[in-house]
Amino acid sequence: MHVVETLDLAEVLAEDTEQLTSIDITREIPAPTGFICAGEGSHGSEGFFARLDEHRRLVWVCYLSESNPFDRLAVADNALTASSTSGVVITVNLDEPV
Repeated sequence: MHVVETLDLAEVLAEDTEQLTSIDITREIPAPTGFICAGEGSHGSEGFFARLDEHRRLVWVCYLSESNPFDRLAVADNALTASSTSGVVITVNLDEPV
């Protein structure tokens, strides 16, 4: 997994408008001060999970182009464990996912 710095989406799209995918949220669970959602991208190999605030605004997202969809989510204390249909398992701190 490669963690990237904060990015300006408008700047990224100005450089290459083809860097888009559509997503389908297939799972959502409550988390402290918000929610966690997960699902798949427009290609079968893509998967993501994301933290949303209490108003369902994006806080952070983990998107992987070759993980398959993330279909299992569990929150314990302040940690999220997300598992994909291909067996990828990632555990992150909800407040500091890096």
